[in-house]
Amino acid sequence: MKISVVAFMFLFLVASISLPVTDALGFESTICCLSYTKRKISKHRVKSFFSTTGTCHLPSLVFILRNDMLVCVNPREEWVMDIVRSFKEERRS
Repeated sequence: MKISVVAFMFLFLVASISLPVTDALGFESTICCLSYTKRKISKHRVKSFFSTTGTCHLPSLVFILRNDMLVCVNPREEWVMDIVRSFKEERRS
């Protein structure tokens, strides 16, 4: 009995902390990045991306790779901005 109460409280706490927020791309984001990747990622490996929420301490973009891996990147890096521009141009055409 005590274990189920503890489990319920834990799930309730997790659910209340991670209320989903939908960004402009329609992706539900409850992810906050603690650091950025130090490696450049080639555009052909990136399937899509989304921004972390304003409640995160580190403003980030999260790239979703073709293998469904999530990678935190610095939105101010030139190579990141190039990939974002490329995605936006593809959407327009």
